[in-house]
Amino acid sequence: MRLIRNISRPPHLQEAVEIRVGADERLISDEMKQLNLTLATALGLMAFAMVGTAYAQVAYGLRPLARIRTAVAAVRTGKTSRLPEDLPDEIMPLVTELNGMISANLSIVERARVLAGNFAHALKTPLAILNEEAKELRASGNEQKAKILLEQCSRMNLLIDYQTARARASASTNAGSCAVLADILQTLISTYSRFGAGRDKRFQVEGHADIVVSCDPNDLIELIGNLLDNAAKWARQRVVVAVADLGSTVLISVEDDGPGIPREHRVRIFDIGVRLDEQKPGTGLGLAIARDLAVLYDGQLWIDDSRDGGVAMKLVLKKKSAVT
Repeated sequence: MRLIRNISRPPHLQEAVEIRVGADERLISDEMKQLNLTLATALGLMAFAMVGTAYAQVAYGLRPLARIRTAVAAVRTGKTSRLPEDLPDEIMPLVTELNGMISANLSIVERARVLAGNFAHALKTPLAILNEEAKELRASGNEQKAKILLEQCSRMNLLIDYQTARARASASTNAGSCAVLADILQTLISTYSRFGAGRDKRFQVEGHADIVVSCDPNDLIELIGNLLDNAAKWARQRVVVAVADLGSTVLISVEDDGPGIPREHRVRIFDIGVRLDEQKPGTGLGLAIARDLAVLYDGQLWIDDSRDGGVAMKLVLKKKSAVT
């Protein structure tokens, strides 16, 4: 029982009046429990609604930034050249600055490529004159001086060709281009099996080459073409191109059944102008350009032993990834 006691002294009575009221305490506690439950439910629903509303507001407010992220990925992979301009006014200054930076970078790359080409072209004429002078020296009996001049002119021509190819590849890596490996291999094998050193060789492709590689098609042709050309020169009977899917990358192995390369020469074979056998045709630029192209596309190129006792040129390149 809960007892309420009250004592009062009315003015018209001489004695105090005591009033006592008793009731079952469970009636009050049940009502308080029901009130607490109702209050907790209401506050919980209110908190859930506030959290959901805040999350929805933040998610909706950040949607333009997600669009910018997707657009930047599209620019990086070469699907587009600019960010979209139908975004909220609050972030348009950022989009404008990013578009300006992208345009400026593309302009710088294009100017550098044009300057490299102009520079190479400008040097070709003086080198041609020097070559003619060296030949006249040889004709006049100055064999030693003519030999030195011709060797230096030949080296400068090699360096010009090498740097021109490297500048062209550096420009194309910024475009985020891609190529289907199977198409490139089919084109190259069809060419090398008909002409040059590969006419009497058998070319074979192992593995699934239906892979999209993150590399400009022209650069991929030059890269793998140099490896196939080198293998065809040294192969006795066949050249094998093995393709292995490594997940985010692809391993391309160009193997021949030739005499192989001694381990002490496997590092310097990538240097500009290095040729282990002067009797074989070539300029000594192919493997150097192939190595630099692989590096420019964040890949790797190294020499290993082939299964047939010759050389296996191992090339790892990134696969094309979808924009998310």
